[in-house]
Amino acid sequence: MSISGWKLILVAAILIAALFTTQTAPPEPRCIEPNCTPPTSLVLNDERPGRSKPTVAVLATGGTALGKGSSPTDTSHYVSGASHIDSLIDLIRLDFQEIAHVVTHQILSTDSINFHVKELIAIRNCVIEYIRRPEILGVTVVTGTSTLHILAFFLEHTIPLFNKTIVVTGAIKPLTAYGADGPGRALSAIYTIVTYCLNRVVILMEDKIMLPRRSYKHHNTFVPGDGSLLGSIVDFRPEIFNAPRDIPKTFDIQGLEAHDKVPRTKYFHPMMEEEEFDRALQEGVEAAVLGVYDDGYFPERLTKGLKKLTDQVDFIAAAVSYGHTFDVRRRIDGVVPASDWTDRMLMMMMPFVLSSNMTWEKRMEFIAEPYIKNERACAMVPTRVSVWSLLRGNFALLDTCCSKMIKRIRLKI
Repeated sequence: MSISGWKLILVAAILIAALFTTQTAPPEPRCIEPNCTPPTSLVLNDERPGRSKPTVAVLATGGTALGKGSSPTDTSHYVSGASHIDSLIDLIRLDFQEIAHVVTHQILSTDSINFHVKELIAIRNCVIEYIRRPEILGVTVVTGTSTLHILAFFLEHTIPLFNKTIVVTGAIKPLTAYGADGPGRALSAIYTIVTYCLNRVVILMEDKIMLPRRSYKHHNTFVPGDGSLLGSIVDFRPEIFNAPRDIPKTFDIQGLEAHDKVPRTKYFHPMMEEEEFDRALQEGVEAAVLGVYDDGYFPERLTKGLKKLTDQVDFIAAAVSYGHTFDVRRRIDGVVPASDWTDRMLMMMMPFVLSSNMTWEKRMEFIAEPYIKNERACAMVPTRVSVWSLLRGNFALLDTCCSKMIKRIRLKI
């Protein structure tokens, strides 16, 4: 083969390689509109000189972030929620006072393991009160981490779609401990609200910003669900690199008060006895959460008892797998698969679903699919790079490389 032939082959090979070279497009920030339409563009909040500082509400329910230990080394036997939110805010005031006004509200002073219906209603109502105030840019909720992801999930689905950001955050070490992480998390939450127009409920933990969907706590670490990681925290400031892939469905519980009695829900695990279903009927249980094996299997010996419940008018039975290890399939007659839920989340949410103004069909649909897919969210899309843009200005280098390779071929020949 002639030298020019070898050169032509080498050039063609390099062009083909360049054709399939990909790079990641810079992320376009997205902004969720206050309705069920796909987001158009994610924008930075207005930070022009001379603009008045925005106001951020920091609400607190207690938890480790406001915990008080016997000494700075006490990180295991502290009293959860023993400090006031102002004690935390005072530690970071100098760091945010140039960018935002902050108003505080102590809703509760308790450990998040104590959350029940009345506590969740109180938190929700307080959040709504603040996001309805026109001067409030966004809301931060400082809470305990044991049920933080469940609280975020609850707020996401029970607060009507809005155009303000709600950041739920907490801490692993109490406020009195060395290396307390609560103040830094609160500061990052304030920066996130002031910097980005997310218009969603987000979780901010361990330098990650994530959506509640399928996110969970595991060994004191928060793990974002598939597609739920939106960004990270660098130097206490947010960097958003993904857009939300979905939009949460919401339902109305506006008339529900903290003292109201809510419908009963019961959990049924595979090792229980069939008599438990009869007992549930006697107790007036209106919904069942089934802990199933793998992607939806339930013991045959319990199906007869289960049918007694599902035959009841407007009764709801939902199947959940352990954690989010499986997407649950519709394997049991009359039982709705709940892949986006854990058993704890569904047990906490079910009384509110039953108390909502949704029909039975809509309730079943919501449990099966609590989100609407956002077709236009594509923050990280691999894009083809133009061959000529890759080679422009580099033809001399290309020719040099080819010449060197041809010389080596000549020597071998």
